[in-house]
Amino acid sequence: MEPWIVGSNPSNRYPLWTRANVGEVFPDPVAPLTFTTFMEEQTEGAWRDALVQMGAFTHDEFAPGEMETLGVFGGYCYLNASVTRILGERGPGLSAQMMDDLFFGAQPGIPPYEVAAGDQNEERTAAIGAVFQWAMTTDRLDIPAEAATLVDSIRAARPNLEAMTNQELWEYARKLYTTYLRRFFGEHIFITFISTVPVGALTQICAAVGRPEDAMRLISGVGDVESAAPSMAMWKLGRMVASDPSLTAAFDEGIDGLAARLKALGPAGSAFNAQFEQFIKDYGSRGPNEWEIRSNTWETRPELALAAIDRMRLAPAPPGGGGPRFGDAWRRTVPGRLPPPRRRERPDQQRSSSEARDGLPWARGTGLWLEGGEMDAWLKDPRPLRAEIARRRDLMAAYANLQEPFVFWGTQPDVSTWPARGATAIEPVKAGDVLTGFPGCPGQVTGVARVILDPIDPTALEPGDILVAPITDPSWTPLFVSAGGVIVDVGAAQSHAMIVSRELGIPCVPSVTNGTRRIPNGATVTVNGDAGTVTIVALP
Repeated sequence: MEPWIVGSNPSNRYPLWTRANVGEVFPDPVAPLTFTTFMEEQTEGAWRDALVQMGAFTHDEFAPGEMETLGVFGGYCYLNASVTRILGERGPGLSAQMMDDLFFGAQPGIPPYEVAAGDQNEERTAAIGAVFQWAMTTDRLDIPAEAATLVDSIRAARPNLEAMTNQELWEYARKLYTTYLRRFFGEHIFITFISTVPVGALTQICAAVGRPEDAMRLISGVGDVESAAPSMAMWKLGRMVASDPSLTAAFDEGIDGLAARLKALGPAGSAFNAQFEQFIKDYGSRGPNEWEIRSNTWETRPELALAAIDRMRLAPAPPGGGGPRFGDAWRRTVPGRLPPPRRRERPDQQRSSSEARDGLPWARGTGLWLEGGEMDAWLKDPRPLRAEIARRRDLMAAYANLQEPFVFWGTQPDVSTWPARGATAIEPVKAGDVLTGFPGCPGQVTGVARVILDPIDPTALEPGDILVAPITDPSWTPLFVSAGGVIVDVGAAQSHAMIVSRELGIPCVPSVTNGTRRIPNGATVTVNGDAGTVTIVALP
């Protein structure tokens, strides 16, 4: 097969690459426009900035002009796990194995860590220790508020996109990316790393007192998980629908044509639309595969959000049924002024990226196959690039049908050795089988398994069903609200599924390898988040 259109080089110093975590936000082959505009310079620099801000590395430990923290190989985005392991070795009280547990969970086939020259560094350990001390003693985080104010000002100053030419739209988007992306993405990565500090401390404390199972309970439902906020807002909109017969009737007819029916509905429709417009203003930058320029957001395709609200209106209980109970556990158990460990997912980075791409509707079509350097010429005359764009489109389809390696060391295996997606034989399950994953959100629930492979159509999931997903990003969060439990093929303590499930008080087991293929749709299963197991109670 022909090589992918864009990509990066392997790193001699940092040879281990993984799809863990990054596969949540880049599940598909990366479009050339996204790589050249979003990744190649801006995100690599942002990762390095965050690692330096953490005290873990210095800039001269990375090769100039190369991508060594984030890369694209065989079309797919990978994170550098060697860098993360070194962060663990240098961090006081941490280790490479602890970082593996955070990012890999129970995923098989992970090469064991072997110490290399330069991995340990006393000077970096002292610098990380100073940052850890700050993280454990500060009672406020100014970065999110400052970034939110800046993004609000950018949004308020948005020009009339409909009146702009395609060339003007491209120049506007490019300026936003080059001006703000490195800053916002670097802040996002820094806070993501910082969020592991209290989690790691609690894990060690609970293990030391002989109660390791209490670590996840203590951090469940403490609040402030950014990606859960849109779901709370959707829940309120769903309550509006459920409590009004005319709105209920409009939704009962389906999502197609719903916007027009609501507009013609009268006072109830006007009230709903006013709230929905506010929702789009606050959270419209979210959506499936939202880091990819080619994907629609809730603002550019509101039907995606309306479909999630349609499912939520049927849920009998509000989200976070277990949250306050677990949050109270923190307040009852942990003395003093130590604030609860919160996951600030930094939506400001996503909001700024969305502001840049929302004015590029053509980038979600033909334009996404172009590299940034080809855009000006294509906008002037698209004809010379038509054949090349068609070739790249076909290549995307071919790569999307292959199963990329979850991890690789040094050089990625040749694409010709990759199996077709879903073609690898799996062992069928039978009643009584217990599938092992990673302990996630505490609790146990039995329900009907619903295998969902795409969050765009959530209609197959009924309230109380067990969501079985390959991997999740923030666009999946609305599905969690009505789910009784969550099972995910990959993931660990820092995965999106774990974080949101803990916030909502939903039992969750990630790292159930091939769960979406082994668990039949409609099977009755028991999810045990404390043990990290899934029991097949009955086959459909």
